[in-house]
Amino acid sequence: MPSLNGSGPSCGHGLRTSTTVALRFDDLGPLGHVNNVASLRIVEESRRAVLGRPAAAGLNGAGLLTSLDDSLQHVVRRQLLEYNAELWFAAAPLTVRHRVAGVGTTSFVLSSGVYAPMSGTAAVRAEATIVLIDAEARTARPLPDDLRAILSCRCWQPDTGEDSAPLGMSNRC
Repeated sequence: MPSLNGSGPSCGHGLRTSTTVALRFDDLGPLGHVNNVASLRIVEESRRAVLGRPAAAGLNGAGLLTSLDDSLQHVVRRQLLEYNAELWFAAAPLTVRHRVAGVGTTSFVLSSGVYAPMSGTAAVRAEATIVLIDAEARTARPLPDDLRAILSCRCWQPDTGEDSAPLGMSNRC
């Protein structure tokens, strides 16, 4: 289970949400570095912790989506991964940082970077388009105003100088 660090619901450009994820021996591929499928699992595990669960689900844990009632759920519509460096097994956990890279009508884009211990550069960068859906009808629904405000204030801004810029799209914040 990843551990959450960083921000609460307060606003501010450049605000980052991060988690740590421990590596498992099974994450290694035959070449000795973290396997590409394991990299995707690491990003997903961290993203799930950052997004949280709707409060109505009765599960503990804060996240960007915990204010949703049980009539709304989220799904991943699109996902990109970019591998910039090998990740080797280490006893210290990986840090995964997330930023909102765009906010649309029914969706938002979460940009993520996976950092090895003591590293200032993302070895893996990821981007996921998250769509809000009606839990019963299974169709896209507009983002509620309160969620839109939270997501918009967490948008990545190009003047931060960080390497977590959006991957496959222009910044839409």
